[in-house]
Amino acid sequence: MQLAEAVGTPVVAIFSARDFPGKWYPYGEKHRVIRKSIECEVCYKEECEHISCLKSISVEEVLEACDKVIQGSMICVASVAG
Repeated sequence: MQLAEAVGTPVVAIFSARDFPGKWYPYGEKHRVIRKSIECEVCYKEECEHISCLKSISVEEVLEACDKVIQGSMICVASVAG
C-alpha cells in the first residue's frame, strides 16, 4: 500500500479496528479506506477470536470502493489526455 501510494497509484485499503483509525491510512483523497468501528476497537490484539470488524465489511462495499477508485483514475487520465 505504501509503495503504491508513493508512486501515485490509488489504493483501496481494508483495515481492522485493532488500532486507532487513520494511523496507517494512505494520504490523499484518491484512496479509499474501509474500516468498521466496533465495540472492541483499538484492542491492539495480534490475534482475534471473532474478527467482527473485518467480517462486517461486505464484498459490495469493497467493490464499490474499487469502482470509485477506478472511475477517479479514468477521470484523471481523460483530463490529461483530453
